[in-house]
Amino acid sequence: PLKPWLRAWPPQLPKQQPASRPVGAEMASSRRSNGQEQPCAGSALEAALRSEGQSLEDLKDTIHAAMDRMQEAVQKIRHDEEYLERQREKLAADVDDLRIREEEINRIREELAKVQSKGTFCCAKSAVPSEVIIVDTQQS
Repeated sequence: PLKPWLRAWPPQLPKQQPASRPVGAEMASSRRSNGQEQPCAGSALEAALRSEGQSLEDLKDTIHAAMDRMQEAVQKIRHDEEYLERQREKLAADVDDLRIREEEINRIREELAKVQSKGTFCCAKSAVPSEVIIVDTQQS
């Protein structure tokens, strides 16, 4: 949202109506020989001021539109920052999970190295579970 004072810039001045034509104003518009009235000397200035006023209004509208686009861009950046923060949190959780798994892998490797150093190493599963005890009743 734009600041209220900026939306109202430039301030609108009330249009003043001339109270009456000053004395000698008849001379400001002289007549040509064919009877057409020639424009006043000040009318060109008034037209330039009106044109300048319109240009300022157009500039104000352009600035307002640019500020609106900037605010939308700032809002998008905020959303992007929030998204990046969530991604950083996920990455930190993944790094922690990876660290835990690496510790477990290292522990298993150490246990495997201990077993190998004793000289007994077997990777095959036993066909008989360790809870089952087989008693050989036949003796020869």
